[in-house]
Amino acid sequence: MRDVKIFLAEQLRGRRKQAKLSQEKFAELSGLSLALINSIERTQANPTLETLHKIATFFDLTIAELLDASNFINDKDHIKEKIANNINVLSTKQLKILYSLIQFKTE
Repeated sequence: MRDVKIFLAEQLRGRRKQAKLSQEKFAELSGLSLALINSIERTQANPTLETLHKIATFFDLTIAELLDASNFINDKDHIKEKIANNINVLSTKQLKILYSLIQFKTE
């Protein structure tokens, strides 16, 4: 199972960046401290239910929706990084499929 702290960090960072908010601005608007936001995004914090509620409410979500992988939001650079970091484990067949998808989109 994927580490929940990593997932929450990526969720928060992705949603915050999608909203074009710095950590400082998000902290100010959400009522959470900058140190806490920074700690969550670095996977150093264990946020309380109250903190999860504040984050979810800010993004107009329930806590369940915030933690639901099907609602995952991520920024383009982070997605590129994930692909680059995982491409070496793909089989030849998987690489060919990925290549055909890329070719289809660029033609």
